Amino acid sequence: ISTYFTIFNLLLSESISYDSIHNFPVNVRNRIESVLSYDAANSWKCLSREGAVIPPENDKVKKIYDELKNEYISKKSLSLDAAFIIFTQKPYGLCEEIIMLLIAVLVSSMNFGTKVSYRNNLYSISDWKGLLTSERKSISEYERKRIITIVKDSALIQVDTGAVEEKFLKLLNEIDVNKNLKKFPVLEKDLNE
Repeated sequence: ISTYFTIFNLLLSESISYDSIHNFPVNVRNRIESVLSYDAANSWKCLSREGAVIPPENDKVKKIYDELKNEYISKKSLSLDAAFIIFTQKPYGLCEEIIMLLIAVLVSSMNFGTKVSYRNNLYSISDWKGLLTSERKSISEYERKRIITIVKDSALIQVDTGAVEEKFLKLLNEIDVNKNLKKFPVLEKDLNE
C-alpha cells in the first residue's frame, strides 16, 4: 500500500525524472516501471522515456483518464469523490489506490491552471500534496484512510490562467522598474503569493 502512496506523491511532486525514480528502493522502482513506464508491456504508458508525465497511452487506462479529463474540462471542476464512486463500481472495479494514481496522473499532466478545493479552501497542487503526504516509510491503515478521505473530499478546479498570467506579468514589470530597495520585500511577498 505504501508503494502506491509513494508513487502518488512522486507524481504530484512536479519533479519526476528517471534520476529521482532510481533513488527509490527496488520495490518502488519496479512498481513505477511496471505501472507507469512507457517501455513496460502492460503499463499505463504515462511516463515518457524522458521522465515526463503524459496522458496514458494504454487503451484501457486512456479510456478512464479521458473520462476524468473530459469531465474536468467540460465542467471546469472535478469532484474527486464522484470519481471514486464511479470507478470503484462496476464495470471498472478499481481499488482506491489505483484511482488515486489516475488522479495524480491527471493533475500532473494538467497542473497549470489547476487548483484543489478542500474544505472551502483553494490550494495549489504542492500545498494540497502537503496535506496528504506522510514522511513515514510505511503507512498505517489509519493514515491510508486519512489520505484517501482528504482526496475524496477534494475537487479539482480550473482557474483563469489569463488573470494569473496578467497579474504575474504586472508584478514582474513592477520588479523590473523598481528602484526603491525598501519595496523589494513587499514585491517578494507578492511574488510568493
